[in-house]
Amino acid sequence: MSSDVPRDFISYLSFLNSLVDHADDVKELQSAGILQNSLGTHEEVAEFFNTVSSNLESNFHTYKDVRVKIRKQMKSHYNSRLKRWMAHNYDRRLKLWMRQCLDTYFSSPGTIIAWVGAAFAVFLTAVQTYFSVFHP
Repeated sequence: MSSDVPRDFISYLSFLNSLVDHADDVKELQSAGILQNSLGTHEEVAEFFNTVSSNLESNFHTYKDVRVKIRKQMKSHYNSRLKRWMAHNYDRRLKLWMRQCLDTYFSSPGTIIAWVGAAFAVFLTAVQTYFSVFHP
């Protein structure tokens, strides 16, 4: 790159390149008012940033505080979405699965007794195996 281009501009261009990888990123930045697209489609803008910024040498630490804030915001956004999804879907699915399991396998006293007997038989088999291998 030419030496008459300010180092801060190159750093800013590299910073924007770190934000833009795909057309969806351009769309998101444009809807937030960070980018104005007069180049063409979102794909063309993403291609522009990915090709122009590929061989730039910038001061990586110039926008470090901004990158850290963005990462924290993205992480909190992702975690909040994940927690909402888990709270909504996981609990509901777990309760449904438990209800189906209880209705299917423990619907009568006979099946409960059979399950307890089978678990006890597996336990005794494990104890017998242990004592046959490690006899006192």
